[in-house]
Amino acid sequence: MKSLLLPRPRHSHLRRTRLPSNCFLFFGGLLFLLLAPLSQLPAAQLKQARVSQVVKDVKLLPAQAAPRAAAVSDEVRDKTAVRTGVESRAELTFTDQTLARLGANTIFSFNDGTRNLELGGGAMLLRVPKNSGGAQINTAAVTAAITGTTVMLEYHPDAYIKFIVLEGTGRVFRKDHVGESVLVHAGQMLIVNPKGKDLPDPVDVDLKRLMKSSLLITDFAPIASLDLIRHEIETQATEKNKGGLVDTNLVIFGGGTVVSLLDATHSDILDQANATESQRSGSPTPLLSATPSTTPRITPTPTITPRPTITPRPTVTPSPAVTPTPTLTPRPTATPTPTITPRPTVTPTPTVTPSPTVTPSPTVTPSPTVTPSPTVTPSPTVTPSPTVTPSPTVTPSPTVTPSPTVTPSPTVTPSPTVTPSPTVTPSPTVTPTPTVTPTPTATPTPTVTPTPTVTPTPTPTITPTPTPTITPSPTPSPTATPATAATYNGGTGNWSDPGSWTPGTVPNNGNNGTDYDVFFATGILTQDIVAGVTINQLFMSGGTLILANPLTLEVGLQFSGGAITSGILNIAGSSTQSAQMVVNGTTINNSGSYNTTFTGGSLFSGGGSVFNNSGTLTAHADLGTISFNMLLNNSGTVSAETGTLSLVSGGTSSGVFSASSGAVLELGSNFSFTDGAGFAGAGTIVIDNNTTTSVAGTISNSGNILLNSTVNVADLVLTADITLTGGGTLTLVGFDRVYGSGILTNVDNTIQGFTNNTSYSLGLDQIGIINQAAGVIDANVSGLALFVNPDAADGLVNEGVMRASNGGILYLDGSGGGGFANNGTITALDGSQVQLANGAVITGGVFTTEGTGVIENINTATLSSLTNAGTFIGNDNSFTTLVGTITNTGSISLNSASNVADLILSGDVTLTGGGTLNLVNFDRVYGNGILTNVDNT
Repeated sequence: MKSLLLPRPRHSHLRRTRLPSNCFLFFGGLLFLLLAPLSQLPAAQLKQARVSQVVKDVKLLPAQAAPRAAAVSDEVRDKTAVRTGVESRAELTFTDQTLARLGANTIFSFNDGTRNLELGGGAMLLRVPKNSGGAQINTAAVTAAITGTTVMLEYHPDAYIKFIVLEGTGRVFRKDHVGESVLVHAGQMLIVNPKGKDLPDPVDVDLKRLMKSSLLITDFAPIASLDLIRHEIETQATEKNKGGLVDTNLVIFGGGTVVSLLDATHSDILDQANATESQRSGSPTPLLSATPSTTPRITPTPTITPRPTITPRPTVTPSPAVTPTPTLTPRPTATPTPTITPRPTVTPTPTVTPSPTVTPSPTVTPSPTVTPSPTVTPSPTVTPSPTVTPSPTVTPSPTVTPSPTVTPSPTVTPSPTVTPSPTVTPSPTVTPTPTVTPTPTATPTPTVTPTPTVTPTPTPTITPTPTPTITPSPTPSPTATPATAATYNGGTGNWSDPGSWTPGTVPNNGNNGTDYDVFFATGILTQDIVAGVTINQLFMSGGTLILANPLTLEVGLQFSGGAITSGILNIAGSSTQSAQMVVNGTTINNSGSYNTTFTGGSLFSGGGSVFNNSGTLTAHADLGTISFNMLLNNSGTVSAETGTLSLVSGGTSSGVFSASSGAVLELGSNFSFTDGAGFAGAGTIVIDNNTTTSVAGTISNSGNILLNSTVNVADLVLTADITLTGGGTLTLVGFDRVYGSGILTNVDNTIQGFTNNTSYSLGLDQIGIINQAAGVIDANVSGLALFVNPDAADGLVNEGVMRASNGGILYLDGSGGGGFANNGTITALDGSQVQLANGAVITGGVFTTEGTGVIENINTATLSSLTNAGTFIGNDNSFTTLVGTITNTGSISLNSASNVADLILSGDVTLTGGGTLNLVNFDRVYGNGILTNVDNT
């Protein structure tokens, strides 16, 4: 029996209802028919991962360091990508037992604390344990959201995206099409063109064959969700035994989007291909051509590929699925830009319109003979999105040729995509007298020249093409199956009442075997179903929705007016809010992409509500400022794209706050940032007047943070040790204070600006400060001082650069007893000053100055075992203590005027370096040791 793959309705909820007219395919095996369910999509956050297995060439790619070889037990955190080489694989285990396995030639990373995973290319398996929160896998074209699920994802940017669910469910969204998504159930696969505009329907995949052939399964220890996958395999076996699954001959091999038709008598070739694939990590050897016979056959050379290039010599790379004996089925009428419906009717004698170029009005008989390497047009083979070419090899961009001589230049682009929509019968044959219309010339489709003619004889022969020219054909766009629209009738009513709705069905995904989009414009509606309600989208333009029980939106919220009160609203997918929302005791859990497009003003009205964001919250302020006046708990990303987003109700964040160039994200109330939180973007993140922002753990700042106190204080408070990474800037202005308990370690940020006086400083005599080798502390505001005052217990350790620039003053304050251990450089640039005061003790390191820049002691300070390579001045009425060996290659001057300026020895002191010591007026050099002048003047 021969048949083609039929598309499956996207929205189906009767898991055990199998329709024989639907078909079922497997990844690396034969295809069957199956119908599957819909489920919900919660989400949570991720932490660090550990490398738990390495096969061959696996590299870690830290953002701020050179790549290095991965080893078992290595930690992988935010900003570190993982890359596998040829025939290499890796396994990562997260702290909550989420598991990621990477195939060959794969690039993978994740955003720490957000459950957002990034697949830059290649293949991966992801298993998220039940009840541990969801995960979101991002590629450049689509996003897949899963929860308590095991999936496989393969992504090739110029070719295709393949998404398979082994157990559980997953939903795939197109990033460039708000609101469009496809739910993929256990045992299903979705193949997407990354450069297309729509999502095809999923098809079903033979899990038993997949588990035996996939290297992401067979090369690793048994996966924790194996029992759940076995349950799905048993379910498929039961359905097949009942006749609910119908065998077809469509084959999709593991390494690429390769689709071929198999004659049942050639199943040995299939088995051989699968065995080869398992041995060579998805790179099977090319299959031999079939011997021509009276039955029309396609030789193993032609396959399906997203973007092959035809070259003079066939090279077969990962996963070609080429088999003999294609089955040609009756086709519906095709046009250059057809819209293919989910189930077109196939009649015994359809009229064929322009696809391949054919001579006028030939009669095709049932038994044409095909020579070993004919050029095959895209029509015989159907897949969800791959491109059909005459004889390419299956890879993201492979090089292949047919047996006859083919010019190497033509490239087949992904445009001739065969959609999954047309219906193909299990055993169609070519009728004796199909009529081919003579008028249309197949200019946009592949043109076979110069000799392939179909003769009207009972046994026509198609000869091989010596120099075929392949041109791109129009891409039929698959149409997503729409959800059922349900409109609330208005007045006061309950969700559970069919009379509240038009049509008269309660909208809850699964009812009547469909999904629902709900439209709500007026009236008062209470969600009274205790078990909760799940729908695709809520389009709300008015009225009041009372959430006595939870409401889950799998595709998103489109909000333009109204009130949502008293309960829990779970939102996945892509949402838009364009008007103020009235809330009261409302909890909004967003795991998708929530966009606010607003002219300015407050987003919400009412109180007692909270917004929990584990996805992406983006503000587009057309005019002025959007005020986000609801408590915000963020484990995802909050972004100001345009204008100003002001978070005026406070909250917490373990995720990312970001501001695009020219935009401002403002913290207008108290926030707490915990380990894994981050700041990013080319815009500005402002911590406002009269606010307290607490921080702890590792904070990644690749953006620009401004503590913007002008009238009242702005406090940055350490509740524990903090490590500041990311290479961004932290700017202090006016009445700013950075203090608390613990140690601030600046890995690579620039801490800059000024504070008004010693009561407002970096440290405030309460915290230790470590400025690492890539860190910078910079007093860069002309005429104003940046006060630095570490605590006595830990002091300040400088391994990088501390400087005064642009006419600014760096004020190193020892009033609290905190010392300055300098292993780096303290410098005053031209026109700037470094001032030592209140008993500041500087130990080690180097003093440097440029131009008119100076380092000066303004009252009391100690210099211990350091190098002075610049200009140091002991001011009038100052007391400078020397300890140990002072290497002076510059100048040391005591600048007394009306008062003394003292240089005091604390023990024996050695003066080296060939510099100068200048004494004037009321200067004194004394102490309790011996001064040894080696070579100074």
